[in-house]
Amino acid sequence: MAGNASLDGAGAEGYSDTMVRVAREIGDKAIGEAARRLDRASLLPVRDAFLFEYGGDGGAEAAVEAVRRDFPTLWSVLAKATGEQGGADQRGVAPESEGDGEATQEEGSR
Repeated sequence: MAGNASLDGAGAEGYSDTMVRVAREIGDKAIGEAARRLDRASLLPVRDAFLFEYGGDGGAEAAVEAVRRDFPTLWSVLAKATGEQGGADQRGVAPESEGDGEATQEEGSR
């Protein structure tokens, strides 16, 4: 769960989908207990992968609510690790595809 594969594109999407499907099979209680044993650095990519998978077109709030609904125990652990109250502050990127922090200018906005 914590070993976030270094993938991009379709591989990244398949990774998070597989992780969520496995978590559903294992169940929220068991996956939440396993998450409690992880350190913060390991929990952040797990959180990002779940939010990425649930993100879709619904935005950050919808993704947070969906993960919290399907995995309340796990979300409690993930939110606590990041110091979140209601689960706000989603980064909104695939966990494997974080940018380098440099903004790019769009064509025509120069």
